[in-house]
Amino acid sequence: MENRDPIPDSGPIVRVLSIILGVALFGILATAVLDLDVEATGLTDTVMERIGESGVDHPPTAVLLNFRAYDTWLEVAVLLLAAWGALVLRQATRLPEQPAARSPGPVLDWLVRMLIPLAIVTGVYLLWRGTDAPGGAFQAGAVIGAALLLLRLSGYRSIGLFSAAWLRGSLLAGFAGFMAIATLLFITGWTFLEYPPAWAGLIIVIVELLITWSVAVSFVALFVAARPDDSATEPVGGER
Repeated sequence: MENRDPIPDSGPIVRVLSIILGVALFGILATAVLDLDVEATGLTDTVMERIGESGVDHPPTAVLLNFRAYDTWLEVAVLLLAAWGALVLRQATRLPEQPAARSPGPVLDWLVRMLIPLAIVTGVYLLWRGTDAPGGAFQAGAVIGAALLLLRLSGYRSIGLFSAAWLRGSLLAGFAGFMAIATLLFITGWTFLEYPPAWAGLIIVIVELLITWSVAVSFVALFVAARPDDSATEPVGGER
């Protein structure tokens, strides 16, 4: 095991301040919990009254993609910043190409060929099912992202052929698509991130498609950025 420098002592003052801040935070959280009403007073009734205008039949999807679309939009932004920041820190402008496995073997090759189509179909099903049952873009993106990582770890080189432009476009697809649709609706007279009831279902499906792809590629980018191939990375200011 390689030698590591010992962690420097933070000193008694820092430790005391940390304890005080921890106790204060615990007190604030405990007070907030104790002040909650005994009976739940949520917005379930309000959501169910307006779900016909949302374009979907599943209440959580209606809330996350319509009634409180700001939350989902910002969640996509956080994931985008995480993936982009990881790539910038590693000075990677594209996903490194994975060398082909020397001896994948018939078992691994058969398993990958069986699991990848199944994972893609499962991801599409979760995406579509999210309109009227548990599922949606993040679940679908996680499954498809796992399929892409399985391809990469199994030595299939196609996963490394994302150019810098394709990588940036894929990472931006969910956030930028969300903003473009909201801006277009705002220009045509609707409130920002407010959907016309007649088009709400189609808009949500389009937004979820874009988010699914962004989530999948973001997971791959975060995984690759952890240990990039030095031969396949470029300085951020270099040729793109």
